[in-house]
Amino acid sequence: MTRLEDGSVALRDLKNQAAPGVVFNAHEWADFVRGIKSNQLDFGPAAGPGPRPAGVDVESTVRLKV
Repeated sequence: MTRLEDGSVALRDLKNQAAPGVVFNAHEWADFVRGIKSNQLDFGPAAGPGPRPAGVDVESTVRLKV
């Protein structure tokens, strides 16, 4: 994850570095982070059941998962 000067966030798939990066504007990224924090997103069975443990740094976690 890279924060750009205009507040946007750029992501790339570390498992497929040949793939193009994706850029989210500041509003899109804020909505995404809010959705994670409020458990509105379903990451499927691999994410495991139940709520996320308290104190998880959402942006660091997303960086590892994306």
